[in-house]
Amino acid sequence: MWMQMIADTITNPRETARHLITMNPPMAIRWQGFVLLTILRQWRSAGRLLCC
Repeated sequence: MWMQMIADTITNPRETARHLITMNPPMAIRWQGFVLLTILRQWRSAGRLLCC
């Protein structure tokens, strides 16, 4: 379940965010997820720059 959610976060972050919000996690978990998503997106963007 979590690996699929991570893959979905990278490919479709808005839909994954909607899904996570419906799960109603504690606010601290939401912030941790936000930070993780930001790191993953920056890492993905940096990878593109290094390849091209």
